[in-house]
Amino acid sequence: MEIFMQRRLFSLLILPALWWAALPFTVRATTKEEQEEMDFMADSVAAHYKTGVGLVQLGKYDEALVKLNQEIAAGQNVANAYFWRADCWRKADKTLDYDKAIADYTKSIEADPAKGSAAYRNRGELWSKKGDYQRAVADYTKSIQLNPDMPFVGEYLATAHLQLNDYPAAIADYNRLIPQAQAKKDSAWALPGYYYRRGYARAQTNDLTGAFADYTEAMQIPESKDIHIGNASILDGAQYKRGVVRNQQKDFDGAIGDFTQIIQRSPKNDDAYYSRGWSWAQKGKYDPAIADFTTCLEIEPKATYAYYQRGLSKHNKGAYAAAEADYTKFLEFEPKDANAYLNRGLVRAELKNAAGARTDYDKLIE
Repeated sequence: MEIFMQRRLFSLLILPALWWAALPFTVRATTKEEQEEMDFMADSVAAHYKTGVGLVQLGKYDEALVKLNQEIAAGQNVANAYFWRADCWRKADKTLDYDKAIADYTKSIEADPAKGSAAYRNRGELWSKKGDYQRAVADYTKSIQLNPDMPFVGEYLATAHLQLNDYPAAIADYNRLIPQAQAKKDSAWALPGYYYRRGYARAQTNDLTGAFADYTEAMQIPESKDIHIGNASILDGAQYKRGVVRNQQKDFDGAIGDFTQIIQRSPKNDDAYYSRGWSWAQKGKYDPAIADFTTCLEIEPKATYAYYQRGLSKHNKGAYAAAEADYTKFLEFEPKDANAYLNRGLVRAELKNAAGARTDYDKLIE
């Protein structure tokens, strides 16, 4: 069987599955016309990568700047040229300059406002990097108005709202993002983070029931164990936050269960030990609380509030000398903490150290 394959510039194509690869075949010689077409395509690709845009795509930013400056000076497709020159300013190590990039995105938008969705999005990113989240929100919003399908901009908008502590707006953003991600198989990876962050926003508005539900949803998505926020997986982060919600709801047994599962998966998670210790203490179980605070400090000696909480547990069980030592250690890190002075004064009084207690009480009125 002879199978004819028309030759193309395969480096530019994603080839379909070669289901016929196992079949016997021969390839006939390329005709003159086909060779000319191939040469034309190769020349077109080569020409593209000599333009300003092509050089940016190759990461040759210094050369790209020269070309793009020439194109802008010649008035050639200036909206596009400004857009890609902005990309040089924000990506190249040697030429990194957010202010210049913002200025060029602005010129790109002015040159072609109707097609400025990507420029608004990218300019919004730079405002976010500079900490100007109000301007970032304005740009992301405009980008969505021009093109509701612009990649990533909805997520960027939600993040900016969180940075501004505008939790109702962030919740509304995730209310849109979650069904969009559910409808697109290639966006399912984003769902754990969306649920996690909406849960956080709901917790900040004291919607503990909604926060609990979102953290649970995030945990139930298999990808949550593979996606990380900071040093923790979303699975651990969401379960930790759910444990905190349970503490707020005074479901201390449920919280202990959540923190224990995190510790089983991630035995070096000092936050989980700290929070489980706090839960034990609320139940009056001071020995396991002290053990958890001690483990927390072994993992992270700078977890200073573990000294205070361990001191409080020792205080409550009547181990006054050990409690005094923990309060003292905590005050080395937090020398203005009134509660620590008050509690150390109380244990010093129990230890018949009247002068020491008086000194601590005096700190409360300084």
